[in-house]
Amino acid sequence: MFVTFSMQKKPEAENGWQRIWRQLFEIWQPSRTTIQRIPLYGSFFTDIRIGARLCADAEQERQLRQCCRRALCAEGCALPVGFCPAVCEADIRRMLARILCNTATEILKSSGLPLYCRCIALIDPDCAYGALLEPLIKHVPDVLVYTENHRLYQGYAKKLMEEYGAPVQFAENLQVLSRACLILDTAGSALPCLYPVPVLSVSPDRVEDKNLRLWQPEWLLPPAQAVIPPGIDRYAFFAALRKCCGIREIDRLCARSLRCKEREVSPCDIAEKVFRNQSRALRVR
Repeated sequence: MFVTFSMQKKPEAENGWQRIWRQLFEIWQPSRTTIQRIPLYGSFFTDIRIGARLCADAEQERQLRQCCRRALCAEGCALPVGFCPAVCEADIRRMLARILCNTATEILKSSGLPLYCRCIALIDPDCAYGALLEPLIKHVPDVLVYTENHRLYQGYAKKLMEEYGAPVQFAENLQVLSRACLILDTAGSALPCLYPVPVLSVSPDRVEDKNLRLWQPEWLLPPAQAVIPPGIDRYAFFAALRKCCGIREIDRLCARSLRCKEREVSPCDIAEKVFRNQSRALRVR
């Protein structure tokens, strides 16, 4: 469970007289802070909309004392004393990495490539995303890992070999990853030119390199999207549902679109690109 703090939404379109009337009405009868428990997938979060009149009555104060101390704040709101952030940047990155992992396997499955031609690369220098190996290797027989911590990855590799008979290969340098059909980058650092291989990245497009970098996944989970409070960051909200409420549906999500520079592309577009790349590579060989 967690708490969201946001400001009560004001009317979007007001002319001068409407705005003056609303301001006078607020002075006469100021809006009260509201506290509401929102159920979702068998769990819940508490939505607190801050009004002009702060919580004062005994019932609201009792509700506040019973609230979980983990919270998300909308832009323009300060986290109240006694509350701590519900998620950190690492939690958001872990959620995005899992969604991009699901998306990557779906792209390769829909690409039309035969199984033996599918190869996916995972960039994980610190071995923070070793748990992604299993969902990857279930659908892609050839997984290539670039990491600076081989020792920690050996445990994952051994487990997968025993359970699936699938060996995990390790790349000695980043340039080797150009043989993959698709790259999942959890580090978000600048890479050598691996073009035309698509790179699914958990980081925003602030990395300047010459790769076909795809980021900012968009997905659909209507029951959750319908209740995001105004001003709350969407990625932080879903990460809090995953971490604090244990909503596993988020781990099964796939992106319906991703950002590539200034345009939006669909997984189908990427699958076609992967197929063309691999077909061209086979002809060259």
